[in-house]
Amino acid sequence: MQQTVSWKRFSLLGVVTFLFYLWMAWALPITDTVESNYALSAVTMMKHGDYLSPMIYDIYWFDKPIMAYWGLIASFSVFGVSDLAARIPSVVVSTMTVLAMYRVALSIYQVERIALWSSIALGTALEYWYIGHAVLTDGYLLLFSLGIFYYLYRGITDESHCHMVYAYICAGLAVLTKGPVGIVLPGIILVLYVLLNRRMDWFKYVFSWKGILAFIAVVAPWYGYMYVTHGEAFINGFLGLHNVTRATVPEHPTRNWWYLYLILLPVAMLPWTSFTLRGLNEQKHTYIWYWSIFWLVGTVLFYTCMATKYLTYTFIMMIPLTLWTGMGIHACLERYEQSRMTLKVFVLYALSSFPVLLALAAVGTQMEQINSSWLWVSVVVSIVGLIYAAMKRTGTALVYGICLSAIAFFISLAPSIVPIVEGQSGKPLAIIVNRIEGNTPADVYQYGTYQTSLTYYLGRNTALIDDSDNGDVWDTGKNIMPKISSKELLSNADRLQKALIYVPRKHQKDFEKMELFQKLKVTHQDSRGTFYSGQ
Repeated sequence: MQQTVSWKRFSLLGVVTFLFYLWMAWALPITDTVESNYALSAVTMMKHGDYLSPMIYDIYWFDKPIMAYWGLIASFSVFGVSDLAARIPSVVVSTMTVLAMYRVALSIYQVERIALWSSIALGTALEYWYIGHAVLTDGYLLLFSLGIFYYLYRGITDESHCHMVYAYICAGLAVLTKGPVGIVLPGIILVLYVLLNRRMDWFKYVFSWKGILAFIAVVAPWYGYMYVTHGEAFINGFLGLHNVTRATVPEHPTRNWWYLYLILLPVAMLPWTSFTLRGLNEQKHTYIWYWSIFWLVGTVLFYTCMATKYLTYTFIMMIPLTLWTGMGIHACLERYEQSRMTLKVFVLYALSSFPVLLALAAVGTQMEQINSSWLWVSVVVSIVGLIYAAMKRTGTALVYGICLSAIAFFISLAPSIVPIVEGQSGKPLAIIVNRIEGNTPADVYQYGTYQTSLTYYLGRNTALIDDSDNGDVWDTGKNIMPKISSKELLSNADRLQKALIYVPRKHQKDFEKMELFQKLKVTHQDSRGTFYSGQ
């Protein structure tokens, strides 16, 4: 029987999700190395009044398309530049994706319980919680990719040009978020899906001219403007370096592990992984089952073949994983709504939930840099949930116990990791700089490791002291921060006198070998590093 949207539950889901992701967002500073690039770029664009061309360090920078920058600029314009304002776009996008998952799952399966638990499982999954708070493009990409996933499926199976137009519009938004991969990867998956189904008649929907025109209408204004304004610099920087080169030359050669995404697969949906596996066995050999398999396998294989690897690249694989999880939860609740599980079945279901949540919380309580008092709440809730679920051994007791334990864990985790996040941010350093400077601003330099977030929080550019020769393609193409050599600094007495140099602890020994070190005095020192000023 076809079920309709329960607007009361839908609205409640949206409000609770928004508050869940908003919790402690104001206390998490911008971190290096990725978040700070987006935040500083948005601030720089506002400073120069240029809302179309991405900028950083007062120069143009073609790392990513415009979508994430627009989100940050909108938030900064309304709420001012702050840690909370920087994370509000991610919170909003995370909420929208959870709500969109509800609608997609309901439309596909026609069972509201599957839709509700699919969205809840997504919102309380480990990888989603992390990226849902981060200042990244991946949250936007998942939202638009969910639209691509759904409308392509509907467009093909229902043989609907209308749905294909919507799919192409979503693809256009994805391309404005992440670049060509927003349409290339779904396109490859779709073509292979059609070919292996031997439905050549579907190609008239795959290459729907109305959809292609809609895609062009979405992407052409911004990409056209960028080409007209910046010409070859945009083509070489954006398409060349940040797309083709990233796919063919590893950005981090020592971390180019071919098995990375295979390890991430079972981790992404924790604490719901057992239900994901259960749902995978539901509705086999249906169109949606095959489409989900193609989407998952295609995503993992595509990014495994790429030279550069990031944990967040395969984030869109969360779409089929979440749908399977919702199916698995529904199957568990339906099968064990009244009857009790055997101990073996209970252990198999609970294996990826209570033990994992307890282990993560227990490890956190032993870490010195974590505020462990919050995590003890998670430990208590998980133990009570486990005991209650084990005593009842019904689907309802188990699923609700896991859900409440996961919510308690993430609510406890957010304030607990604030010290760790601060350790990855230049915000504490900016506070020290402001205290040292007083009313006379200094020229701030960094040695060894450049923290863009320090520049962001200071509100002015800082320079990297760099004596190295020209590096590889990534060093010259991506590391475009202001640089100065130690010889250049030494040759200018006035500049040296006004200099305030920060040296992280791990680079201290190398710095002490430099001639520049002899001309400086210690201004401030702590566990993270040392500030020097001219004598």
